[in-house]
Amino acid sequence: MQAWKAAGVSLPRVTTDQVNTGTRIGLDELQSGELLFYDTGAPGGSPSHVTMYVGGGQMVNSPRTGQSIRVEPVDGPYYPTVFVAAVRPG
Repeated sequence: MQAWKAAGVSLPRVTTDQVNTGTRIGLDELQSGELLFYDTGAPGGSPSHVTMYVGGGQMVNSPRTGQSIRVEPVDGPYYPTVFVAAVRPG
């Protein structure tokens, strides 16, 4: 939210609202700063997790409280299985 706010784009606070803000895009269209949404809760539900694409096939991910923020591949072993949508805010 804060990165997009610095760029002049206001985003809602929660993931389930953020996923509906902006334009949905394909993974092959990703540009740095775009948001990736995942359903890490009960299967088939609304997205419960969001990351930010940083380029080069990598995303910034803050997995949960108590774990370090990390940069990891978008196509790693876990996240592609729970992918919901990619969004270009604005």
